[in-house]
Formats: sequence, structure tokens, C-alpha cells
Amino acid sequence: MIKRLVIHLGDCKTGSTSIQSILSNKSYKSEQPDSKIEYPCLFNHSRLVKSLDSRKFSNQKEKIFKNINRRFHQSNADFGIISAEQFEFSDPEKLKNALSIYLPDFASNIQLIAYIRPHADRMLASYAERVKKGAFLGSPSQFLDVLKEKGILSYAPRIKRWKDTFGENYQVRPFISSALLNRDVVHDFFFTIFSHKNFSFLEPTRHNESVTVEDLSVLRYIQQILLADSTNAVGHARLGSFLAQIMVQFPPKEITKFRLHNSLAKDLVQEYMEDAKEVDEKYFHESIFQAALNDSSQRAIKESQSLEISSYFDDSSIRLINCWVELYKSLIQQNPEYFLKSSRRPGRNYNSNST
Repeated sequence: MIKRLVIHLGDCKTGSTSIQSILSNKSYKSEQPDSKIEYPCLFNHSRLVKSLDSRKFSNQKEKIFKNINRRFHQSNADFGIISAEQFEFSDPEKLKNALSIYLPDFASNIQLIAYIRPHADRMLASYAERVKKGAFLGSPSQFLDVLKEKGILSYAPRIKRWKDTFGENYQVRPFISSALLNRDVVHDFFFTIFSHKNFSFLEPTRHNESVTVEDLSVLRYIQQILLADSTNAVGHARLGSFLAQIMVQFPPKEITKFRLHNSLAKDLVQEYMEDAKEVDEKYFHESIFQAALNDSSQRAIKESQSLEISSYFDDSSIRLINCWVELYKSLIQQNPEYFLKSSRRPGRNYNSNST
């Protein structure tokens, strides 16, 4: 059976997809002994998290954990890894209880790793993600209000809950390039679990998935059109993600990044500087998140960027976009299950001849 259990806890927007892609495709290599990995899933363990947190999926919990337990017992790997960024929103006590019930042989030799992203960067990345999926179509300032209400960017209390539950077995790392091994989260993650640098990868470890502000206006416009049909929210979210992937593959000659404006940056500093200070002092022991928050304020632009499609495209271009949206809707409606399957992100596989 495996010698050690590693649980990668996310967060969202901290390169989790890149880590999971490497693990699921087995695109890692190490000549060092004691570096074998068992990763028991197709891509990630989001269903496991749902079984802990959602009544709708709670009846699947025993089956999911027992399957993982069986795989870990049958494996001769050195590390068994569970990975899901949705752990960010989970109750650590629920996870600890489930481990003691379903994975008792591994619960005592465990390592939990979480990456957290500086407040301003996380706010921008999460906003763009929600917009492209149609989950939020308001302004960045309105989105910040949502984050405040849900406490998503209040890192210190969350870290404390996990520390109180798992003690020294829980480790939090800053998702900021200067603090990561080789400025790369995949390299950093493997170094954190292996404690050596004798590994390499068979596929790219960095996937730039940030769309331009012009593309974000298109995605927002498309989701506004699709909003009228609430019966296929999952398909619409997948369409937004799928289009964003394509947009990133064909970038424009001039890239306009989505950025903070002064008023929003001021609100972020006022709301989260104390949190950044506590995280730095208690867990990083240097000014990483405070510096990042100050830097984001200094780099902020004077006025907010427009996300209205008419700010970037003329009427003839918008007409073509409308036509394409109607075509997409028609194709998805003909076979929604096929669309969901064919547009899955785990389709990357750099070990084959495909690129």
C-alpha cells in the first residue's frame, strides 16, 4: 500500500488544473527512489468534496472513499494523492472525520497542501472566471461585495481552522511566482511532496488561461444572451470556459489585461490589509501578501475598464457574434450530453501525438 497520503486542497485559481493535468496524465518522471505516485481518479476529486459538503451527493461518499481506499491498498506507490480545489470551501472537521472512517490506515501519515493567491489577484481571477461561466455578470465592485459577504478572501481564519484540525500536517504556500520553485506551482508542488528536485515533466506545466479584457466583454455578452435560458446553466458555463480556452490559443497582437482601478484597489487594501498582515506574520514569516496588496494598489489604473461589448466591437462584429451564439445554442440543444463530454478540460494529453 502507499506510504504517505497527500491531499492537495487548492485553492481555486492557483494552478490546480495544471497540477491535476500532470497527475492524471502521469506526465511526471523521477529517477529518484521513493517517488512513485498513485492518483486514483480521471482528473480531480471534486466529487469527493461534494460528497462531504452536499446532501445531494452525500449518498456517494462511502463508495467514493472505499474506491480510493482500495486503490491505495493495492498500490506500491510512495505517495497517494487526492486533489480538488473545492476543498477551499470545505469544513476541515468533515474531512478529518471521513479520513478516520474510510481511510484509517493512511490518516496518521498525511500531508495537506494548500496554495493561496494574493487578495487582489485572486479577486480579479475569480471575477473573470465567474463572468465567463455566466455565474456573475455584475461589476467588479459588486463582485467584491459578494466576496466580502462570503468571506472567501479572509484567509487567516480559514487557515487557522485547517491548522487547528490537522496541525503541522497542514501546510499553506503563497501562490506568487517569486515564492514558488522555478516560479511554477507544479514544480513547487512536486518539490513540496518529494523534498527533492530530481523530477521532470512530459507536458507544459504552465497554462496561461487569462483572457483579454476585450475577450471578457465578449464572454460576458454571450452569457447575457444565454441568461434567458436557465434550463441549461451547466452547458452555458461549459461553453464559456470552452470559448475562453480557444481565445487564449489565438491571442490578439495587442493584449489588454484585465486590471484593478484605483477605487477598487483602495477598497481591497482597506478590507484585507489586516488579513494579509496576519497571514504573513503567522504562516509566511515575511511580507509577501502585504507587499502584493500594496503593489496591486500602486499598479491600479485610474478608471475602471468597460466590459460592454460595444466599447470594443462595432455593430457588424456584434451581429456576427449573435449569429454564432444562435448556432452554438442550436448545436448544444441537439445533444447537450455530447457537448458536455467533448468540451471537458481534461482533454489535454501531451503524452500522445496530439498537441
